[in-house]
Amino acid sequence: AIRRANRQSHHRGRTFFDALTAPLLEFAQREFQLGRRRKDGSSERQHLVAAYKQGSIQARMQLDAQPDLPWCWQYLWHWWQELAAGRQGGGMGTSGLSWAEMDAWARRTGRNPTPQEFQLLRRIDLHFVENANADPES
Repeated sequence: AIRRANRQSHHRGRTFFDALTAPLLEFAQREFQLGRRRKDGSSERQHLVAAYKQGSIQARMQLDAQPDLPWCWQYLWHWWQELAAGRQGGGMGTSGLSWAEMDAWARRTGRNPTPQEFQLLRRIDLHFVENANADPES
């Protein structure tokens, strides 16, 4: 009975953590979608802004659909940006940040992310990689 209670408690904690982090991941996913390059080289955001300037209400609605970055996660978003700025290029598309890269960043910057923060950084990066490697206009 104790083992089952511990599993249930862990599951509830995970659900709480997932609910707490969902707005950050939704923000990241939408930000990366808006930054995705189209076949003409412009970003999705640039395309929507141009359409909005020409009077497209639908473009305005899509731009307004960008969720806000929760203030409690702004530090983590900035950490990911620091990490992503040091990303090594690959010849076969964008690859995810490695544990070694993340560890080196933490040591060199004096940051001390918790295991949960490392996991969130990896989840944000996964969204980035998926969008960076997506076919234009898909």
